[in-house]
Amino acid sequence: MPLHGEQVLETADGVYETVATQRGTVDEVTSAELTVTSEDGYSRTYTLTAESLVDEWSGDAVDLALGDNVMVVATVDGSVATAARAIDLDALPSMPDRSSFGGHGHGGPGWDRDSLDDATPAPTATIEGSSV
Repeated sequence: MPLHGEQVLETADGVYETVATQRGTVDEVTSAELTVTSEDGYSRTYTLTAESLVDEWSGDAVDLALGDNVMVVATVDGSVATAARAIDLDALPSMPDRSSFGGHGHGGPGWDRDSLDDATPAPTATIEGSSV
């Protein structure tokens, strides 16, 4: 997973915008600024505005604490990076263990390829006179 970087994107209006992303830990947070440091030592301070979505999805910046693992997405104008979103990665729900799903279309626990011949056909639906 990337630690940090910048990209230039074209908006729907045809304007070019620089977007920065960073994954790291919170070093400082106030109602106006958020400073994050990545594992490789890269550090950046982001301006927080009323439009910045902070914490899980739309909390306040003060919900973040020193040492929290975060992902920041920001717009960059000159030397100023304004956070559009800062997500507390530790507060997100964990993903299920993928190994229990069999992976790569091989079915899940109890999957038996030989039972396909005996499988009951899927029901069909009719939409505007056509069988789907």
